[in-house]
Amino acid sequence: MAKKKQTIYSKDWASLHPYQGSARTDFYYTTIANKIYTVLDNLLENEISDENLFYLKEEEKKQLACTLTSYFEDIISETGIFRAFTKEHYRKYNSPLPFFPCNDYANEEINTEDIQFLTWHYFMQLNRGEIPYSPETPLFSRIAEKVMEILDEEYESAPANEKLKGFFDLSPKECTNLY
Repeated sequence: MAKKKQTIYSKDWASLHPYQGSARTDFYYTTIANKIYTVLDNLLENEISDENLFYLKEEEKKQLACTLTSYFEDIISETGIFRAFTKEHYRKYNSPLPFFPCNDYANEEINTEDIQFLTWHYFMQLNRGEIPYSPETPLFSRIAEKVMEILDEEYESAPANEKLKGFFDLSPKECTNLY
């Protein structure tokens, strides 16, 4: 099998980060994003229909791959970005995510439901809600399962992005004067 050429580069990855320069983990996460891109490319290629409801341009696939990789980086680095969302949603609705039964949900770990939710959310934002996709769309489930295989394999050895974590660490003074 021929090796897929790199599609996502460090500049693509860096565009999703709030800090200047690069972190020592950027190459690692760019590699993960490229693996996810390949999964997306393969799955979406098989979904072409007359309506092209699931068609994504190359840039959109790159952005979705980077978004899902950023979720993984957030969990590994313990920055708490996605955790803040699930925690607040749980506080309000007694469930970490909307739409999904989260019986085996593992807080502060990667979850297939998270990936499926983020994929659904990406598609909904991309079309500005004009196409009302179901969160339980089978394609979103397949994407989540395949992406989870990649992330699960990397979970125990993935490096934390200390630069990202440091960006979100606030001093006690900053915490009391946040607003």
